Amino acid sequence: MNWPRRTVLIAVLCSLPSSACGSPAAPRATPSPAVVYKFAGVNATKNVDQVEGLRATIAWTVPPKVVPGYSVSTWIAFSAPSGARDVSYRIAQVGWIVEKGSGHPRLFWEWGSRSPSDMQKQLGADVRQARPLHVEIDRDGSGRYMFYADDILLGTGRVSWVPTDAGVFTELQNPAEFLPGTKTEPELVTGFEQKIGGKWVPYVGEVLKTSDQFQVDVSTDGAIRIWDLRQPSSS
Repeated sequence: MNWPRRTVLIAVLCSLPSSACGSPAAPRATPSPAVVYKFAGVNATKNVDQVEGLRATIAWTVPPKVVPGYSVSTWIAFSAPSGARDVSYRIAQVGWIVEKGSGHPRLFWEWGSRSPSDMQKQLGADVRQARPLHVEIDRDGSGRYMFYADDILLGTGRVSWVPTDAGVFTELQNPAEFLPGTKTEPELVTGFEQKIGGKWVPYVGEVLKTSDQFQVDVSTDGAIRIWDLRQPSSS
């Protein structure tokens, strides 16, 4: 699968009347109760330091349930967590997010190295539900990451760590929130590939989730289906 690549200079892009170049996420007060990250997806840990890029197509029709003050998101990422289920601030990710209960999915891309205060998050254009979203991350040996959506360069970031994990996840911040998707209409991730030695090859990982209420199915063709058993129409 080869997607057409348009080279986009950020300076030119940001001179246009568009939100594609993004804007820094505004700082907000810490919500109460505190954020509790829960997630479901697929993760890989073998030879991740040799992976030069990730790309996938994400689509969903059943929206998440979002609690005001929190968020739900789906993204592909490189990271270097300290444990198998730990939240890592050493992460570089791109995807969609329903932020703080706004109800409007938007592009986001984020990277960081040490702590929440070190995270750099950018918000971009609105994302339409039921419309496939193509996302990609490329990286080089210097720690530079390039974030793409629908073949457009969103931005770049630089980190000091070497990735040990790579995957795709849907994540929530409050236990009362629901992931998008039901059993009959799951969130769908297709065309998930990794770049090794300059060539795109199928991604291979293992299911990783923090709750039995979250379901992840990986078919023989590599398609990943994610849903939440608590969604009203789930059966």
